[in-house]
Amino acid sequence: AWYFVQASPSDPRARKLPFPDDLMGELIRYVTAHEVGHTLGLQHNMKASSAFTVEQLRDPAFTRKWGTEASIMDYGRFNYVAQPGDGAHLIPKIGPYDRFAIEWGYRPIPGAATPDDEKPLLDEIAARQVDDPTLRFGDASSDDPARRMEDLGSDPVAATRLGLLNLNRVLDYLVEATCKPGEDYSLLREMYERVIGQRNLELGHVAAVVGGVHQTNYHYGRGGLVYTPVPAEKQAEAVQFLLTHCFETPKELLRADILGRIESSGAADRILSGQQRILESLLSDDRAKRMTEQAALHGGRSYSVERLVADLRAGIWRELAAPRVAIDPFRRNLQRTFLRVLGSRIAGESASQTDLRAAARGALLELRGAIAAALPK
Repeated sequence: AWYFVQASPSDPRARKLPFPDDLMGELIRYVTAHEVGHTLGLQHNMKASSAFTVEQLRDPAFTRKWGTEASIMDYGRFNYVAQPGDGAHLIPKIGPYDRFAIEWGYRPIPGAATPDDEKPLLDEIAARQVDDPTLRFGDASSDDPARRMEDLGSDPVAATRLGLLNLNRVLDYLVEATCKPGEDYSLLREMYERVIGQRNLELGHVAAVVGGVHQTNYHYGRGGLVYTPVPAEKQAEAVQFLLTHCFETPKELLRADILGRIESSGAADRILSGQQRILESLLSDDRAKRMTEQAALHGGRSYSVERLVADLRAGIWRELAAPRVAIDPFRRNLQRTFLRVLGSRIAGESASQTDLRAAARGALLELRGAIAAALPK
């Protein structure tokens, strides 16, 4: 299912279920290599998928040599960034981090009589990661957009933009790939929901950029600061991307040829569910605290909570500024949710104890005025 949703646009073998044996063999080999890594003591390295650029993930020569992430122990899965015609490799391989970690853990050190005697050489080996991002380690984190599960690439916005194009391609042949004469539409339903799940995952990677902080495990005397905030312009770019690709009604998902086969209703709730998770995540207290601290430490160079709330209000309610106000039912669902989420940050048990509370109140007051002005239209 992962490979079908993520890689079938670039691999014609995967556009019909079930897969042929040669493809299944490649996928089982990948999973087996990952699990053998655990038997050798390797942990999941969620930072490894951020070591390669989007351009590298689309490069046939690079991906044939290195695969799709710097460690097969990441959860990068398959190359959803590569586009049809790129010719890029699609499945992870044993990567530079894996060889580096095995060397550190298992390399014989002649003449070392005690563990302490091994430390100088082990420290030299470990220090390579200061200058080589492919050798760095990080477990899963909600704060660091480079340490996410199920992501690829060093730029979440660029990777997701390409990933969404591929998901639209999958939808074009989803019925043909999953349906057989005389059988029901249960596989079609499952894979349609997988497509939506993948879409929500990728949009979540973009949301993690907002208020994000990169962590690099430098030690004293080697490297720079351990924690550095994502630049403000990158955070603002992520919010604008979400306003377009998450909070606009995703009409590409509303396909009659699919929905008419699997359900009588439910599309509106399914779309709203994904939008709501992203919205509540963006307007969480934990994120607001990080952003407030960043503003205090870095001043005008940071992306503030106030700007985040203002940008969301302007984007989600952009129809109010049109010459004639017409709002489709999917957007109305989202706008009602926006009011509910901001209202909950002002009063009640989930009221925010951060600057988000004041920002939410200010946004709702401005929105009230904008709605009053739009009603005659």
